[in-house]
Amino acid sequence: MPVPMSRVLRFTLWSVGLLAVVLGATLFWVESQLRPEPLGARVKGLLADAKIKGGIARVEASLDGKFSAEGIDLTLPDGTKISAAAIKGEALIISIIKGTYALSSLEIKTLDVDLSERKPEAKTPGTGSVAAIKTTLPPIVLGPYAVSGRVKLADGTLLRFSIRGDEFDTRGKADFRAGIAWPGFAVGKQMTDPRGEVTLKANFQRPLGADGIGLDDLIADIGSLRLELAAKDASPIAAGSVGFVLDATSTAGKPGVHFTGTLSDSANRPAVKLSGNNLAGRTTVNAQLDVDPTRFGILSQQLPEVRLSGNANGELEGSRWQASADLKALWADLSKFSKSLAKNSRSEWKLAANAQSTESGFAVNSLAITGNGVTIAIPQTLTWKGGLLPENANDATVTIAANDADLKALNPFLAAADIIATAGLWTGEASISFKDGKPAVTSIRTHSLRGVTLERGGKALMHEIDAELPIKSEEGAISLAPFSVGCAAGNIATGSLTLRPGADGAWSAVANVNVGIVELA
Repeated sequence: MPVPMSRVLRFTLWSVGLLAVVLGATLFWVESQLRPEPLGARVKGLLADAKIKGGIARVEASLDGKFSAEGIDLTLPDGTKISAAAIKGEALIISIIKGTYALSSLEIKTLDVDLSERKPEAKTPGTGSVAAIKTTLPPIVLGPYAVSGRVKLADGTLLRFSIRGDEFDTRGKADFRAGIAWPGFAVGKQMTDPRGEVTLKANFQRPLGADGIGLDDLIADIGSLRLELAAKDASPIAAGSVGFVLDATSTAGKPGVHFTGTLSDSANRPAVKLSGNNLAGRTTVNAQLDVDPTRFGILSQQLPEVRLSGNANGELEGSRWQASADLKALWADLSKFSKSLAKNSRSEWKLAANAQSTESGFAVNSLAITGNGVTIAIPQTLTWKGGLLPENANDATVTIAANDADLKALNPFLAAADIIATAGLWTGEASISFKDGKPAVTSIRTHSLRGVTLERGGKALMHEIDAELPIKSEEGAISLAPFSVGCAAGNIATGSLTLRPGADGAWSAVANVNVGIVELA
């Protein structure tokens, strides 16, 4: 017997109505849970479970994806403090259901991050070999976004920042702009006002992080990228600005990413030029340098007083690395180390080096440091596995030679020990070879110092001292014997000093010194 159409219609209407009631009730319940009181209680519980102290004064959301939070004051388990006046945004619910973390907008006001009381987490003992799990990024889409606030670093330095962007889509492109301000320094009675600017525009040839978040994976995701950095002074002093531009591109259908970069000084002169590529996990970099620290405007105070010129290149593949350099280093005014030194006195050095990693350490294939009458050379490969001395290398030597070298030229290095040489000459030559990890010294000319005058903190430490330092080796020990230290009045000290290398880089020293008390008086 056929079922009347009216009965089918009534059943359908009843089913649709019942479904509508259930859905309506569900939505009503969900919306009620998104109100400030129940949602705040749920968030409070989640924070407690994560051992995060503090809380959020008010948090709410709605079914259309909009959400907001106010009065955020949290302390993470490691001591990091995070606070924010307000957060608001809008989530794209349908996209999130489909697996894409999508926000059509996000704004965070007055975000404060305090790292000054952060404590590193205790390392937990390993649980044996565990198969590595490759971490990937899910699809992320972020519409117009803005974040502003401050970061207090571990040393108490306070940085202010502002971040904005129109779009960040891991499936296509990214846009990022940031401003940073940090404490300045005094020039007379005026304080500088250093500011930094960061601009990033990128297009991805494949979803960012979908194949992994390792450096090689992320580089392979890049279709094109342009990064611009600038540092400038916003104070009336206008101390000058510097800039860095990095461009990276890949060719469709071809592996690898090629990049170029230029660091420009305050005169818009190229100080560093970079070029290189990343292919199959191997990154190569070539650099041409002409760095004059006096031309770096607002950053000049933070740079060492040395001008570098020349070229360097390197290669990195996993834990394996190789590097070489051919550089000149010039300190153009040694009087900046001490008022006792002549204005515009100079110290210039040349460095040529090639080194690489090994399975258990590193190797210096060649090294030559020359300048001001001093030569330090390693013409053959020496390999280090730990400690101060290299491994067995019977045919390899380290040669140290000086030919009436002016000790004042060593002040850029002596200053690290808070010692300044205002007079003195150094002469001598010796070479050291290594057999079974033990040093063997060949003295060609006895090392001697004449007329040495040193000061520390502007006060005299010694005046016109002469020294004879015969270097030799015996049974794996290096000794100065018999050495003598004196001045015009006579001997100050004579004797011997023996240095013996031990295990794990430890050294022992034995001294036998006779002091000339009368001459000291």
